[in-house]
Amino acid sequence: MQRRLAALLAWCALALPFAPALACAAVTTPPNLAADDQAKAQTPNALPESNSLASRFGVAFHASTLGLGADTAFRIARPLNVRVGFNTFHYTRSLSKDGTPYQGSLHLRSVETVVDWFPFRHSFHVGSGLLFFNGNRVTAVATPPVGQVLTAGEQAYISDPQDPITGSAKSATKRIAPVAMLGFGNLVPRNRHFGYSVDLGVVFQGVPKSTFTLAGGACDPSGEFCARAAEDSSIQAEAQSARTDLAHHVSFMKYYPIVSVEFGYRF
Repeated sequence: MQRRLAALLAWCALALPFAPALACAAVTTPPNLAADDQAKAQTPNALPESNSLASRFGVAFHASTLGLGADTAFRIARPLNVRVGFNTFHYTRSLSKDGTPYQGSLHLRSVETVVDWFPFRHSFHVGSGLLFFNGNRVTAVATPPVGQVLTAGEQAYISDPQDPITGSAKSATKRIAPVAMLGFGNLVPRNRHFGYSVDLGVVFQGVPKSTFTLAGGACDPSGEFCARAAEDSSIQAEAQSARTDLAHHVSFMKYYPIVSVEFGYRF
């Protein structure tokens, strides 16, 4: 057999001096070797699909308009994934309005559970779920400078030097709120370890409940007559107006938008 192959190779070299050597090698390759080479060429680079329980789990880290956080994902069935995660973010800024300094804070804190449905064999998915322990809120604390003349309607007053006025505002939402999302990607891919998910959605958390309170003492501009701010009808009317203004500015939180990007690893 070896002599016949050698003779055939010699004939190729004499008859086809200008042909590539690979042409003769392909002609003279034994059938079983050619079949092995073809099988290797057809082997995909992706990992084979695994059906083990561990391969159905994945972990991911995300950044979204709900905050920074992490998710644990589990593939229930071929078209369904469930993910459970948390979000947290806190931002504080010192501002001033009409000469009154105040400190505003944005607090984002929640736990979410979302079920992703893949209607096609691609990465597009539709998600729905709930936001638990929803601590998303806006707060502000104002402390007018002592001696600064303030107004409440037609009445002028100053903060009591012995008991300065402090204003506190807060807008909070429902503790549990439904979530709806659309996105691309899969945190538990079947043929690779690394996954991603990009989602757009909305949280239906209702109209925020706003409060605004004034504590401390108020005096007439001369500083002779002082009273508790909570007992002055003009000051409390001003507080009610501020509460209405705050509720208007945070009304967008009723339908809170979600933009999320996350990357993860499937075991």
